Amino acid sequence: MKKVLIVTYYWPPGSNPGVLRMLKFCKYLPEFGWQPLVLTVNNGSYPAIDETLESKISDDVKVYKTSSIEPFRLYNFLSGKKGNSGTVGMANIKDSKSLIQKFSLFVRANFFIPDARVGWVPYAYKRAAQLVKDEKIDVVLTTGPPQSTHLIGLQLKRKIGVPWVVDLRDPWTGIYYNKFLPRTARAQKKDKALEEEAASTADYITTVSKGLEEEFLVLNKNIELIYNGFDEDDFNFGDVEKLKDRFRICFFGNLLPNQDIHGLWKGIQIAVEESPLFKQQLELAFIGNVHDEILSRLRKMFTPERVVKMPYMPHSDAVRAMREAHVLLFIIPDAEDNELILTGKLFEYLASGSFILPVGPVKGNAAEVLEKTGRGVMLEYNDVEGIKSEVLRFFEMGNSKMNSQNNALDQATLFYSRRNQTERLSKVLDEVMTRIVN
Repeated sequence: MKKVLIVTYYWPPGSNPGVLRMLKFCKYLPEFGWQPLVLTVNNGSYPAIDETLESKISDDVKVYKTSSIEPFRLYNFLSGKKGNSGTVGMANIKDSKSLIQKFSLFVRANFFIPDARVGWVPYAYKRAAQLVKDEKIDVVLTTGPPQSTHLIGLQLKRKIGVPWVVDLRDPWTGIYYNKFLPRTARAQKKDKALEEEAASTADYITTVSKGLEEEFLVLNKNIELIYNGFDEDDFNFGDVEKLKDRFRICFFGNLLPNQDIHGLWKGIQIAVEESPLFKQQLELAFIGNVHDEILSRLRKMFTPERVVKMPYMPHSDAVRAMREAHVLLFIIPDAEDNELILTGKLFEYLASGSFILPVGPVKGNAAEVLEKTGRGVMLEYNDVEGIKSEVLRFFEMGNSKMNSQNNALDQATLFYSRRNQTERLSKVLDEVMTRIVN
């Protein structure tokens, strides 16, 4: 069987879309003739932990771990926090007020390029080079963020010549939070040079959305769109009834200020005013991290008992909660180039069978997926009337057949299954290997 070495910083017990993407690739790649080996970090800094994911690692997947220098330990110490965990997407960078926080942020922005996980590179490269030799690796795949992971692949390509695929799950220099970092012109130039060198040197690039595909096509014409998708097995645990005597509108993930869509909340508020029964049964539930100001304001709008904040939960529990909810909120951040955003959460929403209330750019990548699967129409941020009407329509349909778990997903939705997306990846690996051999 052909062998691919997957170099990923994020791996169980860490938990984020990047973890699930690599975990599911490893699950299905053997079906298509590829044995995955994983190189990851030991005791890394993760935004969230889900120890249950460790049980999902296939027994035949070899996992190797190395040491790393973790600057988040020092950053958290200077910021008055404990441990070495990092924030999701640098979500709090605009809130950094103290001189120590500003200084540590400056150091992070200008001395750790492309990102704060660059301390893993020398350890991982040394181990990866040995694995390529000992295990007779056919192809190396590096995935980011953190984009510093690609520096490992770049060194392997330059020094050993092993076939290399770059998996880009987010923009590199174009990531939205870079504009808030106090970066010098020199740091920006260096980061851009690393991005261009890695993308142009790779034998192939894989991305998660059409927007990213178009962005990196100028640097490498060998590029393939491979969506995050959903795993049918994650949803295969029998029928789940909707909550009784409550109409739950649920949001999963991190609700940040740029996802605080006033038109959305206003539309739901008007629905409450127009329908006494809806008012009586409404429950807004948030599973994940919610900005304190947003949570406080919503509890004033809808009363505290109608706004429920739940802590982060394991992936299996989150999937069940998706199926129990009546409506799933999908909010594209109100930010520059947001039409390119296509989060992995959307695909699991599709598989859940619950109604989806999407708010964001109507011409974006996510809107296109919704249209192709027939699961919803993206609503503009300020479309208060449209949001209100859609909410009340969902409420009136209640526990209809459409809102129950689909026993057989249609072909348009099944296209986004993890297995189908892994098959697409296997074809990329085959092509890269064949091209290098020939």
